[in-house]
Amino acid sequence: MRARLQLDSYWVAELHVKARPETVEQRPLFEERLPRVSCEVLQAQENEQVYRVDLRVVAGPKAAAGALPYEYRLKMTGIFSFPPDTPTEVQQYLINVSGPAMLYGLARGVIAQATALGPRGAYLLPSLNFVHMMESKGAED
Repeated sequence: MRARLQLDSYWVAELHVKARPETVEQRPLFEERLPRVSCEVLQAQENEQVYRVDLRVVAGPKAAAGALPYEYRLKMTGIFSFPPDTPTEVQQYLINVSGPAMLYGLARGVIAQATALGPRGAYLLPSLNFVHMMESKGAED
């Protein structure tokens, strides 16, 4: 059975990776700082079942200082769609939770691949809880 939410296409719009100086000590994984993650969800005007999700994942100099082997900035865009019979409430939940989570999974691979040839080796983004992130965002609105 196919999932209701389909990722139709995606691309990397921006990628910047900078290795931290080798003198920086890498901290244990449990002390790692999380990247800043933000996303914007836009519904296509011409088709109510099609959405664009823009995801940004950033660990700048402050976040990386002393804790990460790399600074990075990544912007990815994904185009998602639903079958015509999908209720609006289901679309809204899935596109705001699963859409960014799917792109973040792809972002993990992009960052790992981009850093694999760096002086500190491949870096894998930490796993994140997108349900919690959506609920926190909803509480702020």
